[in-house]
Amino acid sequence: MQKDVTTAQRSPLWMKLLAGLVCVLLLNGCISPRVEIPGLSPPQVTVCEIARDGTWPRQVIAVLPLCGEIRSDESLLWPGITSRYAGTVLAEIKRYSQVKALVLQIDSPGGSVHATDRIYHLIEAYHKQTGVPVYAVITGIGASGAYYVACAAQEIFAEPTSVVGSIGVIMRIPLLKDLADKVGYRETIIKSGASKDMG
Repeated sequence: MQKDVTTAQRSPLWMKLLAGLVCVLLLNGCISPRVEIPGLSPPQVTVCEIARDGTWPRQVIAVLPLCGEIRSDESLLWPGITSRYAGTVLAEIKRYSQVKALVLQIDSPGGSVHATDRIYHLIEAYHKQTGVPVYAVITGIGASGAYYVACAAQEIFAEPTSVVGSIGVIMRIPLLKDLADKVGYRETIIKSGASKDMG
């Protein structure tokens, strides 16, 4: 996968160093929110102040948590990451020019193929439209679709004990024939034509 890293390469050295510091602090669990973007609560996005010269706007790094299963739909019973969530947060971050870097805090086993691809392209589009460099920090698991999402960043950081990689597609198909025979389960198919039950 060829990546456009021109903007990241043009980023000032101090910005790269500060973004790297945020990544290290995230990996060590030592970071806390200092500044919040209006309209977004800390569980959605944390904005950390990295420099201030006494004038507004401040220059900040946005930290976007992507934790849990990547899902196509939102669910109260099974919380996770959706493309709608990622799109809403990125659109809000895009409104603020003081955001100078975006850090993806990833701890996810992956999930929906469609949602994963959508989130990847949302992050890629954010970088191309704003020129803001994106860094991925895998704090626990960055497997399957989560690793794919991380590839939208210009640089990826991970802990030595993080589980990273394994992009693939799996499907579980339960084999119930023996169980059906044991309990005497049978099906009767009613159809309007000889070929109506094909496929």
